[in-house]
Amino acid sequence: MRVGLKKWIVILRELSSKGYKIVPVQTLMEITKMSRNSLKVALWRLEKIGLICRIGKKWVCIEKCSPEDIVKVAFQPGYISMEWALFKSNVIDQAPYSVTVVWLKPRRRARICGYKFEAHKISEKLFFGCDKNMIAYPEKALLDLIYIRKRFGYTINVEYIDTNRLLEYAAKRYPKWVLKSLNILIRE
Repeated sequence: MRVGLKKWIVILRELSSKGYKIVPVQTLMEITKMSRNSLKVALWRLEKIGLICRIGKKWVCIEKCSPEDIVKVAFQPGYISMEWALFKSNVIDQAPYSVTVVWLKPRRRARICGYKFEAHKISEKLFFGCDKNMIAYPEKALLDLIYIRKRFGYTINVEYIDTNRLLEYAAKRYPKWVLKSLNILIRE
């Protein structure tokens, strides 16, 4: 079945009006009745003219997507942490170059919908401490940063950190060297 540009615009507007930002490719295949190959070509063309943004092979962003929206589908299971989360919560002032993600799979870098993503593997034991938007709490993001990068080169706005939560997280699950690094960092 052939679906022209006008029909695509109607389909995308309908989906958007129903509250969808990200749609599975399978859903578009069912709506349009297109073959997988024809749909692949159509999506490539729609992306080229800026109507959609592909998120891997299985998802399509039909509106402006935030990094949080993308992480929920492209980096499962995972959450935004480290520099990106610290910047978003005003703990550090320097804007990061890429969206930093922590997840349970091997390290990965990707460029999706205009954002650069840098995903780092963490153990299940250390996989906790994020809100419903899949963004790490500032204390958890700081611990992830120290644990994964093994260094810290930012000035911290301490007033945005709950030191009790920070020390509780560090003492419960992280190796002792992280707690030592944290003590040095807090004293500075």
